[in-house]
Amino acid sequence: MQDNLGSPLDKIPAQLQAINNSLQEQIGTVRDTAEANRQTQEKIQANLSELRVPEDEKREERSYRKKNYTVQVVLAAGTCGAFLAAAIYAGIAKRQLQAMNKTYGEIRKQTKAAEGAAYAACINAQIARGTLLQVQSGSEETRDMTISSAYQAAASTQSQIAQIALTFKDPPTVKIGQAIGIPFFINNSGSTSGYNFNGIVRAEFMPRGDDPSFTYPIKGELKMSAARVDGSFAPNTHTAMAYAVDQNGTAIKATQTDVDDYAAGRKDMLIYGKLSYIDMFHIKHWRRFCTASEQFASPEAASTGHQKCADYNQNDTNTILYKPQSPLRPPDQIPEISCPKPAD
Repeated sequence: MQDNLGSPLDKIPAQLQAINNSLQEQIGTVRDTAEANRQTQEKIQANLSELRVPEDEKREERSYRKKNYTVQVVLAAGTCGAFLAAAIYAGIAKRQLQAMNKTYGEIRKQTKAAEGAAYAACINAQIARGTLLQVQSGSEETRDMTISSAYQAAASTQSQIAQIALTFKDPPTVKIGQAIGIPFFINNSGSTSGYNFNGIVRAEFMPRGDDPSFTYPIKGELKMSAARVDGSFAPNTHTAMAYAVDQNGTAIKATQTDVDDYAAGRKDMLIYGKLSYIDMFHIKHWRRFCTASEQFASPEAASTGHQKCADYNQNDTNTILYKPQSPLRPPDQIPEISCPKPAD
């Protein structure tokens, strides 16, 4: 039994020695490690002493860091505010976009309605243009017919208005010792009456080839007037006389020389004047006249030389004939109207 216990106990010192050796090795290792740490710490301390910053620089650095921190805080706050503002603006923009889309839809509806109304108005304009062309064509034809009818009626009526003139029927009186004069009467050759008749007549006894001055002095002229002239008319008597007078208005009495000159064709009796009146259509008329009473030595002699007397004969051109205005505008001046159909 002792042999069985001795054997393990014998092994204990050897085991303890091994444990001691191991502890010594571990202690050495720890000592070496501590020494190494100490040396490393000394190096670190030496390096830290070399890198030590003065106190002013530390304060400045702390101040700079504080400022940077403040700036960062402000930037962060600003960024948050900007983000918030952007979010609000995005919400407003979204609502505005929705409102705009709604408004745009209404505008499109209104535009479509306006396009439809414009197209309908254009169609009506085309219809109106066609109607106007027809009316113009019909108006032109009606106008032409009206003008033609008016001309026919006026021409028929024009032939019926008063035509007042002086008619010389008997030869002049050229007798020795008697006033030289020429008889005449007023004649209305129209079918209707003339009104407010006024006339001036003058007679002159002068050499052949001469012409009167066609002046109307107070003396030596015969003035006539009548409220109405129907057919043949003469003031006071059936036949009126126009006498040749001198500058004092005294009738010239014929001498033998005057009688001989008249008979031989050396002197002629001229009567001239002017008259005015109004016809039944209230149109004013006037007439100037001049004629010569002459004697010819031979039938072949026909030229008296009184050219101014012949040129003096004139009368008005007043008429009741219809005077058409400028023609209507031709239909081809109305441009075509195109109506593009609006898109669906």
